Amino acid sequence: MLWPRNISTAYGEKSAEALEAAAVRVRVAGRMRAKRVMGKASFAKLEDSSGSIQVFLQQQALGEIYENSRLDVGDVIGAEGILFRTKTGELSVRAQRLVLLTKSLRPLPE
Repeated sequence: MLWPRNISTAYGEKSAEALEAAAVRVRVAGRMRAKRVMGKASFAKLEDSSGSIQVFLQQQALGEIYENSRLDVGDVIGAEGILFRTKTGELSVRAQRLVLLTKSLRPLPE
């Protein structure tokens, strides 16, 4: 498993084409600090003590896990997938496997 800071350090300067050609497989885990749902796909921002990284969750890739997951901001999740750059240029993980590690029972403090 790589820490978000290590991923940014190692792959932050690589272009979208270089990341696609290398097909770098990573595993990340952290607290979900933000979630943007767009139908059959969504983005989650994972954060741990070393930094943060964006995870792209797609129903087509995750199947039943995506449909049954009731992920909330504050939950601790793990994701495994391939690094890529979004259209806006943000380094992200295209999740192929998703695991709910800890459910957040109380809202995050302000």
